[in-house]
Amino acid sequence: MNLRIIILLSYLLSTVTIAAEYYVTPPTTSTRSYVPAISDDKMEQCVKLYNESEWLYKKMNDTSVDSYSKKSVDNYNKMVEQHTRMASTFNTECAEKQSRSACKAAQKLNKEQGFPYQGC
Repeated sequence: MNLRIIILLSYLLSTVTIAAEYYVTPPTTSTRSYVPAISDDKMEQCVKLYNESEWLYKKMNDTSVDSYSKKSVDNYNKMVEQHTRMASTFNTECAEKQSRSACKAAQKLNKEQGFPYQGC
């Protein structure tokens, strides 16, 4: 039954556009003394990926799944699969990386959506 729910929610997530949300910078803690730098463009992609992954996670937690409905379960499972891919990509390409532009990337993304200025 839970599998059906997961599958349904996954489907719903893959077919629904994520509503405009406020971007924040990803956490920047590291246990290593050397932290590789990435380009400003890549950091912007990382900020976007981090936030969209967080919004999807919140949506998954707020989603009720009808365990008797294959479609409901399939949709949820698609959301889980999408979130897993997003988290894996972030962990591989963005985690424990630094860029001077993380905050500026979040500012730019928020400005594009019409949100007010945020300080760094």
